[in-house]
Amino acid sequence: MMSSSVNRGKEQMKGVPETEKEDQRRVMNANPVTLHEFADALTALSDRITGVGSAEKAAFEEFLRSSFPAAAYDLPLPRKDAARLLHVFLYRVCGEADLDWGEAADLADVYDCRICANAIAQVCVRGILRPDRKGIFEGERFLSEAEAAEALSLLEERLRYIDAACDCRWECGRNPK
Repeated sequence: MMSSSVNRGKEQMKGVPETEKEDQRRVMNANPVTLHEFADALTALSDRITGVGSAEKAAFEEFLRSSFPAAAYDLPLPRKDAARLLHVFLYRVCGEADLDWGEAADLADVYDCRICANAIAQVCVRGILRPDRKGIFEGERFLSEAEAAEALSLLEERLRYIDAACDCRWECGRNPK
């Protein structure tokens, strides 16, 4: 499996100037995050969010069990699957509705994975997991530790802002006063 992703990476870099190739190789070869590590980090984040109950956590865990085979948990996580995890987390755990795709609709590879397209658009439009500077998401590339840390930090910052701004008391389940 690893060799096919390396070959795809080489194909993606044909015709790219040498300085950009070096930058892309650094990111592509950075320490990849596994599905297990990323899912654990999201679960830990849900423990820190106000108003997240056991039903929401169970829904996220059910998504993990039903969407990924056990053998995938220790493999590097492709960015498209990270987008799916983040989107399900936003929707099922945090209760956030989907937004209009906006500029994410213009990503050159947004439809490379039809199952992942909406998830990719949702995390991009929210700025949680960003495309590269050329308008390509690179869903097949593995999520690096740095990208995972940035995405989790941005997600937590976004959720803290939403919690702080919420003043509905009981209706939404956040920030009960």
